[in-house]
Amino acid sequence: MAIVDQVEEENCGVITDRVREELQRLAASFPEKIFIADSRARIGRFRGVVVKPNRREAALAVGLDPGRMRERAFLLRAGEELRKRTGKLVYITAGEEGIFVFQGDGY
Repeated sequence: MAIVDQVEEENCGVITDRVREELQRLAASFPEKIFIADSRARIGRFRGVVVKPNRREAALAVGLDPGRMRERAFLLRAGEELRKRTGKLVYITAGEEGIFVFQGDGY
């Protein structure tokens, strides 16, 4: 299930706090299904689902400076933190560098 949360205003689009909680419950109830979230402003609030932020979104989600995300150490820190929070795979898109996948044993 693709979860697309692209509305900037809090609790204004389809993916509200309540819906996000229900998606977490559904993902736990159906572990054989893949739930993947893409959110510009709230990727750090998703739990129990795969997330796919870009570098900037990942940095903001974990409280890092987005301007430093080209530094490998910052990107790795953000990816690992998101993986710990979600308990699932994290895909960080990085433009011309491709995509970084965090799965619990590095990237």
